[in-house]
Amino acid sequence: MADQNFYFKLYFRDWLTGTAGMPANVRGWYMNLLCHQADKGGLPDDMEALAELAGVKYSDYTSFVECFK
Repeated sequence: MADQNFYFKLYFRDWLTGTAGMPANVRGWYMNLLCHQADKGGLPDDMEALAELAGVKYSDYTSFVECFK
């Protein structure tokens, strides 16, 4: 049976400096997308599908779209 404990390297200093200007919700969305990308090998090319993977609330969808254009 294959090991199901996958991981990817996270360089915390790069993460902290690279996301320093982002609001907390945007950093959370971004991290969720990074995790899904690592798990699936890619991300869909559809904003609604990305928002769902990122865990975006319906009320924040417009903000999400503006951040990731």
